Amino acid sequence: MLVPDLRHLTLDLTSHMSDEDQIGLEQLKILLKQLPQLTELTLKCNQQLMPLINDLEYLISDSLPLLRKFQFLFNLKDLPATLSVDDLLRPFESDFWLKQKRWFVRCDSENHDTQLYTIPLIEHESIINRTATTFISKATSTFDCYVNIKSLDIPLNNVIIQSFQDRYYSNIDTLSLSSIGKEISIVDELNRFMNLTTVQYLMIGDDIDTEQFRQLLASLSHMNSLTIDFKQLASFPDDLFFILNRMLKQLNTFEDTVIDVSKLE
Repeated sequence: MLVPDLRHLTLDLTSHMSDEDQIGLEQLKILLKQLPQLTELTLKCNQQLMPLINDLEYLISDSLPLLRKFQFLFNLKDLPATLSVDDLLRPFESDFWLKQKRWFVRCDSENHDTQLYTIPLIEHESIINRTATTFISKATSTFDCYVNIKSLDIPLNNVIIQSFQDRYYSNIDTLSLSSIGKEISIVDELNRFMNLTTVQYLMIGDDIDTEQFRQLLASLSHMNSLTIDFKQLASFPDDLFFILNRMLKQLNTFEDTVIDVSKLE
């Protein structure tokens, strides 16, 4: 098989093709073995390729020595009762996954649908607002497994906040908040599941409590970019403008207007 000299490859094998047109497990293995130069690989697979789960470690070790970024998503339906979530996660508990590559895997299950995927998720990797039951390997700590997630989009309310109790995000650089109201102590709640000191880019909605926002800014020691509603910005007291002028390199409004922060005096 003659293949191009690829470095990055994305394969979506979930499309609704006829059975004769669907790529099979052995065909996929043959293809990947012809691409030892790959450095980034993304796979989206359906039920047909589920046996690949047990072969991924050997396939990568044997055929893809340069691979440094790997993401996958298996969409599975109506799994047999004899196959547990632990069974799905077990192949990813080895040192190869957890220590050598630091590729962490999660499983979401809801009704008859199951998703097995690397963290962060390929699609909407930053959105945390799921109703499915989430599982991670018993060999994986909640501190380690979310280290690769760089962006969080959080619709703040008490229900959503409670859903973060089993997670910790240590390496977020982009944080988006739907609002900053008075109902909850925003800094205390965010500190429960994330490291605020790594955030560089903050985006917030149009419902902002000034005092809560002031406390949040005090915790975002490395923030240098803010996107905010212009009317909300104009309502801030002078001391907040002084703080923002000292912190920011770029300030954007929802109207995509870029403001020179040197003029915020």
